[in-house]
Amino acid sequence: MRNMDEENYGIVYALTNPAMPGLVKIGMTSKLEIDQRKNQLYFGSSGVPLPFECVYACKVKDFEKTEKALHIAFAPHRINPNREFFKMEVERVIAILELLGPNNAIKEVEEDLEAGISDQERSARESMKKRAPFSFERMMIPVGAKLNYRDDDSIEIEVAEKNKVIYNGETMSLTAVTRLFKPYVVHPTPYWTYEGNKLSDLWEISLGECCSEE
Repeated sequence: MRNMDEENYGIVYALTNPAMPGLVKIGMTSKLEIDQRKNQLYFGSSGVPLPFECVYACKVKDFEKTEKALHIAFAPHRINPNREFFKMEVERVIAILELLGPNNAIKEVEEDLEAGISDQERSARESMKKRAPFSFERMMIPVGAKLNYRDDDSIEIEVAEKNKVIYNGETMSLTAVTRLFKPYVVHPTPYWTYEGNKLSDLWEISLGECCSEE
C-alpha cells in the first residue's frame, strides 16, 4: 500500500510553446502518473502544432491543492476555464513557482517531453522560435542610456556597445545581469525599463514596426 506522502507528491510545471506566444500552461502530474506525463503534456493535447518546452518544474507535496491555488491566483489571466493556459509573462509564473520549491524537476519533465518528439518536430519548433536578434539599436536605445530594474528602481545598468550592458563596472549581457537577481529568468527584457517602458514592450513594438515596413 502506498503511503499518503507518496500519493500526494507530484510535480507542478510551467510550459511554453513557440506556436502560442504569450501563453503559459500551468499544470501538474502526480508521482503515480510520471510515465504518462509526456502524453498528458503533448500527445494528449489536441490542436497543439508544436512540442512544449518546460521552463520550470518543482516537486511539491499536496500538489493538487497547489495547482488549484495557482489557478485561482492566475484566474484573471486564464483564457479558457476548461484549459490550463494563461496569457501572462512567463517570468511572473516562475516567480510564484520559486516560492513553492527549487527548479529541481525540470530535467525529468524535459526528458519526457523530448522522448517522443521527431527530429522534424524539433526542427519546426526551433524554426518557429527564431526571431530577429535582440538589439538596443532597433529599440532606439542609445549606448550610454540608463535602464532601471523593474523591481527596484535604485538598481541601474548602462547600455554598452554590441548589445551589452554595464553593471558595477563590469560589461555583460542583459541575461547575465538579470540572473544576478533572478536565477531562473527565461527572458530578461520584462525586468528592465527605459524611460518608464519595459524593454519587452519596446522590443515587441520594434518588431511590429519592422514587419509593417516590410
